[in-house]
Amino acid sequence: MVEIAEVQDRESLEAYLDGIADEEIRRRTSLRIAFYSAARVLPNALDYFADRPKPRSRELTAAPVFGALSICEGAAVYPSPEITYAAGDAAAYAADAA
Repeated sequence: MVEIAEVQDRESLEAYLDGIADEEIRRRTSLRIAFYSAARVLPNALDYFADRPKPRSRELTAAPVFGALSICEGAAVYPSPEITYAAGDAAAYAADAA
């Protein structure tokens, strides 16, 4: 079993979460990690977007960062299979961005 202090990347995070036997605790832990990961990127994203003029159509915008935060919070309040799956994707996106 992987301890939380040993989590360094996506694979070790998945191993840590797989080691949690209780499914509800695993879900809540996943959502909390997803939210904290997205929130960790937020200051950098806001700094980046504050220095940019109006974004071009293909540029990165703040939407993915705020979307990750919203999905994680929504999954905590209104859990459903679809939003829980999206929260996992949001966590992976935020972890890659950090």
